[in-house]
Amino acid sequence: LERLQAEHATLSSAPLPSEQEAMELRARAIAEGKRCEQLRAQVAAFERCGPGRLAELKRQTVTAKEAANRWADNICAIRSLFIRERRGEVTTAQFNETFQLPDDFDYLE
Repeated sequence: LERLQAEHATLSSAPLPSEQEAMELRARAIAEGKRCEQLRAQVAAFERCGPGRLAELKRQTVTAKEAANRWADNICAIRSLFIRERRGEVTTAQFNETFQLPDDFDYLE
């Protein structure tokens, strides 16, 4: 409290700025406010590439890979069942061609 009272006494005894100085200070405050907004926009842009976002992308990548492997597992099970039921009628190559699966269709690593 004493520190604030001393600061108040110092500020109240200081001469008031001239009209020119006051205009310069207002202009400087406006310029600094604009710069502050620009910096906030830059920070927001950088946050899209920050460590938190990178961790989220890694988590999403793992989830997507697991989902893709589930799909591959399901497709392989269906293909195996279909070829087993249609023994001699359909080959694996024909099944892959019909459903536009590549010959090297397999799980993601």
